[in-house]
Amino acid sequence: MGYGDDLMITAFAAEEKKRHPNKQVIIGSLELKQAFHSIVYDNNPNITDCRKLDNSQNIHFIDYHTRNRPYIDYKKSIKGKYVWNTNSKPLPGELYFTQNELDQAENILNEAKENWNQNNKKKYKGSIFLETSSTKINDSHWSVKHINKSWGEKNWKNLIKAINKSYLIIHSTHENSNKFPGVYSPQNVDFRLGCAIMSKCDAYVGPEGGFGHVAGALKKKE
Repeated sequence: MGYGDDLMITAFAAEEKKRHPNKQVIIGSLELKQAFHSIVYDNNPNITDCRKLDNSQNIHFIDYHTRNRPYIDYKKSIKGKYVWNTNSKPLPGELYFTQNELDQAENILNEAKENWNQNNKKKYKGSIFLETSSTKINDSHWSVKHINKSWGEKNWKNLIKAINKSYLIIHSTHENSNKFPGVYSPQNVDFRLGCAIMSKCDAYVGPEGGFGHVAGALKKKE
């Protein structure tokens, strides 16, 4: 599963923690008898790090994995074709940042503002966290899915040209990302730091995926 899937289960985990406040809530596969850790769960008070369980306390196990997702109707799905469960209504997930992550994000935002001031005379209307392509675009397993989600470089160029004189854009990039002139692209930004940066922006623009779920969790305009 991706970070978006990991994020979706955090809202459910919060509800389960309320029901079982004295238990360690963990997430994984009951069939495999295996718990999973995700960086999305870091610092989350409702999810116990499965690598650091206290054997003296009871455990509440959430069965959530690649073969058990509530938004898929497995009875109607066939190999290679999922059917969505339209009755599944996920709640926005939850992210908990460290102060260091927030400080790093603030520094990057300030650098972006400084870059704006050096190249523009007027004040920007708002700040946008932009993602134009997934890190999985060239993945051997996920590439077709994310190529289908791609909006196309020309469309991104046209959009950026239309808004980059009015909005401060922080572009989340990876080694295979297209670079766009006039857009601030911080280096060495991992997923959690990207999320922290988005938390300080006004809106998110990008394809459906992990950062889209982050925007929902952070209550950002999309």
